Amino acid sequence: MSVNLNIIYIFEIIILIKQISAESCIIDRQLFESDSKMAKHFVKIDCEQGGHRRIQFGIIYSENIILTSNEYKVGEAVTCFIKYKNLRGVTTPVRYKTISTLVEVWRMDSYIAEKDILPRTSVPLKILLLRKKIKLHPKYAAPMPLPESPYKQDSKCVVIGGDKPDSNTKIVEMKTVVIDRKECESTYPNLAENIMCIEVPDEYCNLEHCDEYFEGSALVCDGVLTALVGANQPCFPLKPRTCVGIYDAAKWIQSFEELISSDQEHKKALVGVVLTAARKKLYDIGIILSKNKILTAYAPNLHDTRIFERGYFSDYYEVKGYIEYGAGQIIDWYKARSHTNSTAFTPQELQLSVIMLNEDIPLSPQTAYSMRLPENAPRKNAKCIIATLYPRWMKFSLTLMDYDECVKNLPELHKDYMCIRQVLPRLDDCIQSGNPIICDGELTAIVAKMINCKKNYPRPVAPIHRYRSWILATMRDLELSGSEQSTFAWLLFIIIFIIIIPL
Repeated sequence: MSVNLNIIYIFEIIILIKQISAESCIIDRQLFESDSKMAKHFVKIDCEQGGHRRIQFGIIYSENIILTSNEYKVGEAVTCFIKYKNLRGVTTPVRYKTISTLVEVWRMDSYIAEKDILPRTSVPLKILLLRKKIKLHPKYAAPMPLPESPYKQDSKCVVIGGDKPDSNTKIVEMKTVVIDRKECESTYPNLAENIMCIEVPDEYCNLEHCDEYFEGSALVCDGVLTALVGANQPCFPLKPRTCVGIYDAAKWIQSFEELISSDQEHKKALVGVVLTAARKKLYDIGIILSKNKILTAYAPNLHDTRIFERGYFSDYYEVKGYIEYGAGQIIDWYKARSHTNSTAFTPQELQLSVIMLNEDIPLSPQTAYSMRLPENAPRKNAKCIIATLYPRWMKFSLTLMDYDECVKNLPELHKDYMCIRQVLPRLDDCIQSGNPIICDGELTAIVAKMINCKKNYPRPVAPIHRYRSWILATMRDLELSGSEQSTFAWLLFIIIFIIIIPL
């Protein structure tokens, strides 16, 4: 109780001091803020959750990653777009108009300091992984280096961020004061170790940090990125503004970039496997086995397959299948064989399918190529990745799990399944089915299709070496069945021709 009274007393003194010094306030705003020469490092972030929009700012770390601070919880349903280069104008997609500098956020993760496992007063540091790469430019969109040493108390600091959260935003540099750690702790008990406190300098007593320092703006000290400004919704003007330090999280940030690869190796061996019906599409990934065979998690045999859609009119829609490869080339398919005909898509049903294309893929190192089937299991401690075309071409590092460990989380797991866990921390494990697992450069497994996929749970994958014989036999069977049908159709044509001609 006495602590709270002391805090109230301190606030009353602060208010009194500000009232006394009001006559000496600097009212010239140009002395408080100026255009920033570091604008090329910044983005504007527009997030929508439950009908509520929120404008924040962020830092370009790389072509894949944005750093920011926000109060959204990882895993919540939130849609965010970032705008870079020119921050003015709309920050969400516009119908019939392409905005090249507008990129949707794919995934979000939050830094948790090892020292701050217990609840403490903290500010979330977020990494935003983008659906497509930013087009970096040394003048308009450039990564901002991370700090190489901790903050020093005698550093000269400024806050850099947007001057207003609207369509006319520009990046400005604003004066600020970093508050002594002990003073900050007196206001925020149990303060996390990576938190700093700032406020507007006293001589600008007509300004408040809640109105000036926007969420995700950067605290830059001696020209070095030092911290990101915390949320201002809600904001308490009589308390200092909290910021999350960057230095302690630098290795965590760097690890994200190291785990993501966009080199082109294996890309031309992947195809998109698409099912379409009733104006809806299902999208999976497949691996090229040969010029007309694709390996994926599950694909139905589309011969005479139809679905029923109830609407204003009741109609049957034919299900169509095709693959996408290369620079948007498309080949139809309707024949497929699956290891199981079950569509329950549960861990106890092993999912593996081979598709036969209606036409051949023109294989070449430049356009598309096949992957060899492995004969043996991956070695222990193999270096493994998952390759994906969704939402864009990327490769992520991952680990193969021990079967016994996986069964603890998935008790009904099929005896032949393997399991993976992404190395990227706290990301959604509901990854695209059909994605290949590649260990030491060799095709190792296919990600299984799951309906009820749980986050942070192991993901079953079908091991290729255990089903190599089945895959090869299925490829032959599909080829023979296709030849038999072609032969039958040709013979039927000849018979009809012989019967009709004499007439």
